Amino acid sequence: MSVTVLREWITRLLGTVRPRRSDADLAEELRLHAEMAAEAADGRGRGSENSGRRPPRRTAPVAHPMDALRDQRGVPWLDDLLRDLRYGLRVLNRQRMFAAVAVLTLAIGIGATTAVFSVV
Repeated sequence: MSVTVLREWITRLLGTVRPRRSDADLAEELRLHAEMAAEAADGRGRGSENSGRRPPRRTAPVAHPMDALRDQRGVPWLDDLLRDLRYGLRVLNRQRMFAAVAVLTLAIGIGATTAVFSVV
């Protein structure tokens, strides 16, 4: 494995785990780029015959480019795993009785399985 590939993986891993630019900043930057592209398109397509009837300008949605940027700056599956773990912990924190029963059930199941394999 070359040094550049290793460096890229380390950068992606750190980009997934460490704090980074907020998504609001990236969304604002993408919105500004979309507006500049729309203004450039208006300047190219407008002639003297249709200068009075210009349709309202619409900006492109930024959800798809935001997902692409998130995938580029990190490891997507690790980012998804961390997001799922945070969500699971929030749900278990809200329903503490369910969490206690689930942990107790797992403990009994693991203990019973260990006991059976120890005997065998």
